[in-house]
Amino acid sequence: MKSIFLHFILILSISSCVAQKSKNKMYIISGKVTETSDYCGGARPPEELIEQLKTPKPLADKVLIIKSGKNNSLTKSIQKTKTDPYGNFTLVLKAGTYCIVDEEKSKKFASKNDDENYEWDNDCLKKNWGHCDYLLVIGKDKVNNIEINYHNHCNYRQPCLKKFKGALPR
Repeated sequence: MKSIFLHFILILSISSCVAQKSKNKMYIISGKVTETSDYCGGARPPEELIEQLKTPKPLADKVLIIKSGKNNSLTKSIQKTKTDPYGNFTLVLKAGTYCIVDEEKSKKFASKNDDENYEWDNDCLKKNWGHCDYLLVIGKDKVNNIEINYHNHCNYRQPCLKKFKGALPR
């Protein structure tokens, strides 16, 4: 009877250790950050140039902040990483849900003031600030080769811009 009891305790201990190990399992996540741009000049350029601007290019030295959860908030960041010259990055994280944002969005939201050229929709800006640049869910499915693209808008066509009153390109 004593050996059955000890055997039972041993099995419980082993299963507890296995459960603990799977909870603390770390995942290596790799990804690439790229950028694309709008054409912001005057007369329409050749189609090749427009296609070139639309084609994602590696974004070197981009700082990414990783936060826990599904939204960007003022919660403390879990990790910070920077892309290499080819736009690549690597993360080591436990299973969970993470919000990846660029360094600027990791700071407290600040409203933009209207001026002689720009009239902003600050509610829209705040809503955009709250969205993740990439929502990463690590769990049962293997996650690898994340792709995050940052798009450069023309100064007169930025998201959440109500009105642009400056000079347009000719």
